[in-house]
Amino acid sequence: MALRPALELSYLPEAEQAALPEVMESEDRTPSHAQAIKMRTFSEQGKLNPDVILSIMQEEKPNQVEQFKILRKRIDKFSSRGKRHPSSDRRPHRSAGSHR
Repeated sequence: MALRPALELSYLPEAEQAALPEVMESEDRTPSHAQAIKMRTFSEQGKLNPDVILSIMQEEKPNQVEQFKILRKRIDKFSSRGKRHPSSDRRPHRSAGSHR
């Protein structure tokens, strides 16, 4: 667990802190700083319990959203952007008034 979330969670009463590792293990994740702040806020309001901890821990974190990357040149093979127009092999058309 990162330092900032751990610091926030250190303010929780011992009983609430004891519930956290079980949820972390069952969900196979650690709380983000924002989630730790949320838990601390609920605790200060007297509303933190194992169900609330579970609910907070199940929230999708931005860094856990599945992502994939495709190189631009691979995408371009399938899009018009990557295909050369037949006329692109020709020299640019010059108007009558243009000079070299």
